[in-house]
Amino acid sequence: MSSSKALVSIIIPCYNQGAFLGEAIESALGQTYPRVEVIVVDDGSTDHTAAVAVRFGERIRYRYQENGGVASARNRGVRESHGEFVLFLDADDFLPADLVECHMAVAAASPTGTVFHGGSREVDTGGRLLHETPVEPLPADAFHALLTHNPFSIHSVMIRRSALVAIGLLDVNLRSCEDWDLWIRLAAAGYEFVPVAAAVAIYRRYAGSKSTRYEWTWRLGMAVLAKNRGIHPDCSRCRRSIARGVRNWGNWCFDIMTEDLAAHRRRGETWAGVVKVVRAANREPQLGRLLARGALDRLPRMALRLPRRVLGKAYRRLERALAPRRAALGR
Repeated sequence: MSSSKALVSIIIPCYNQGAFLGEAIESALGQTYPRVEVIVVDDGSTDHTAAVAVRFGERIRYRYQENGGVASARNRGVRESHGEFVLFLDADDFLPADLVECHMAVAAASPTGTVFHGGSREVDTGGRLLHETPVEPLPADAFHALLTHNPFSIHSVMIRRSALVAIGLLDVNLRSCEDWDLWIRLAAAGYEFVPVAAAVAIYRRYAGSKSTRYEWTWRLGMAVLAKNRGIHPDCSRCRRSIARGVRNWGNWCFDIMTEDLAAHRRRGETWAGVVKVVRAANREPQLGRLLARGALDRLPRMALRLPRRVLGKAYRRLERALAPRRAALGR
């Protein structure tokens, strides 16, 4: 079947995201590409997810399962699907109307391609743009490049279903970062990654949408790298790529840590945030070293900003203190 006529399966795993699920489904059903099937896998939700899904009737396929994690829910969707291509959409995100059409246009021109990846935009609940991640073309050696970092949002990627099945779907033992692991395994199997510049998915950022558990995030990232270290155990390039991946993951955890500390500070719980960092560093010494390095790397920038803030505040206090005396002298 030519790619221009191929069926695309959009799989939406959902766990207690009923508040956003309707918009995700609408964005999947509203694709300008005509041959789309939408499968919602309810991963044991206790909210109104089922009621939202039922509203769409036979336009979607709804499946319920006991809670098994997002990888399990996505795998269930793949097994239920009939499409030649698969696109995963998280229930709290949504797709521009032309995303699948953009992917399929490139797929039609790239018969040897397997993984078609686009960019993403991060928006708040009001739709205001917070951050944009452009398409990042991968080198011919995609495997070693992917060991260094995860460059894709999962719903910006379309994959040939046959390749997903061939590599054994997503790893259900990973409670997060299962998408990063999937890209690495697809690259290791020799599948071709093709950039799609026009395909830009939407990631919604809201309170609670981003984990502040940097220690947990660290462990999951290290689990992915440890697992895939064994693909080429004696490869020096793998060792260098993994070492770079560890540093990059440490930087990511440092960013999560700084956001978490800022949240603690806003709640008046600065000391609790600091204690959390110290305990994480004690339990994960390598993470502790990378967090310390991140702090040292940013000290010069902090030092440049500090005088302006501190001295500006002090100057304003002095102005207020001297105002009565100046007024008296003026009289």
